[in-house]
Parts: sequence; structure tokens; C-alpha cells
Amino acid sequence: MAGLSKDDTARLRELEDRAEITDIVSRYGDGVRRGDAAAIAACFADDASLDHGHGQSVEGIEAIRQYFGAVKDSAASKAVMNFDEKVASTPVMSNVLIDLDGDTAHCESMCLAIHAGFRDGDGSIIVRGTRNIDDLVRTPEGWKIRKRLHPAVWSFEVPGTPIVSATS
Repeated sequence: MAGLSKDDTARLRELEDRAEITDIVSRYGDGVRRGDAAAIAACFADDASLDHGHGQSVEGIEAIRQYFGAVKDSAASKAVMNFDEKVASTPVMSNVLIDLDGDTAHCESMCLAIHAGFRDGDGSIIVRGTRNIDDLVRTPEGWKIRKRLHPAVWSFEVPGTPIVSATS
């Protein structure tokens, strides 16, 4: 960063870190939307832990990848939503608050998660407000989530018609 003062270099680094951490939060949500376990797992450090707060806790990148392995039929879909078939998820990530501390960071964000599926042949839509409470670490590949707590804050369910689409 030739030509920049030490203060400017530090501010630029902070802005880059904040942008990358916000991107990780958004990439996680997009991975859930697409049902892409590899994309979700790529957000986590090798030694990461994930706790959804409803008895679903996993340790390590492989366990996280397996947990989301078949997202439409995942343990989370069965345990939390009781869907026979999950058709779509639309997580909307917001309110990303980041505290940086060198090569570690703490981030809290909100998620409005809309899930559509079928249970006993009937369509259902579950809307849930959740928090992401993340501890992150800078790795050679960039910022990664080392620990995520993902508690639900509120939830409601209504009958609905899940639409199966190639662009879901």
C-alpha cells in the first residue's frame, strides 16, 4: 500500500476486514438458500463449531458439511421444521455488527429466515427470526467463522404453497 500513511493503511485494512466478514455472513445465507453444503462449509474454519440452539450442535468442518449435506432433507429440516420435504429457504441477513481485534473478530447479525415445504402433503411456510453470534478468525484463505451460535428469537407458521422453481 505504497503512498499511504500508517493510519490510512490501518483504516483500509479495517474496512477490508469488515467487508470480508459481512461477505461471509451473506455467503452463509446464500448457501442455505441454494442448499449448497460446500458453500456453507466454506464459511467456517476447520476447527469450527455450530450450535443452532435446539439440540443440533456440531464440531469441525466435516461435521458441518455433513450437517448441511442434504439441506432439503437435513437434520435441521426434520428436527426444527418437521417438513417431509423442504422446498426452499430464503434467509435475509441484516444488522451486521462487527468488533475487530487483530486476527479475531466478534460479529452479531440478524436473519429473517423463510422456509417453505410440505408436511403430510400440505404446504407450509415457516418464518423465523434468528440471530447469528459469531466468533471469527483470520486464516490464510481469509476470514472464517470459528464458532457460531444460531438461536431462534421468534417463529410462526402459516399454510402456504411452496413453489418448486429452477431459480429458487
